[in-house]
Amino acid sequence: MQRVQARGKVYPSHGVWHDRQIIRVSITNHATDRADIDLLIDELRIAHEQAIG
Repeated sequence: MQRVQARGKVYPSHGVWHDRQIIRVSITNHATDRADIDLLIDELRIAHEQAIG
């Protein structure tokens, strides 16, 4: 999550689900469109790729 937020394009939050740390995102807004979701997915993918090297 910190990697995603540091890039400054999307701002997910954190949480715990079934005793595991998770990244939470909200995509249920009347102004959310496909481009917003695509951007979020891209940012998560980039952060994941950076984390695994």
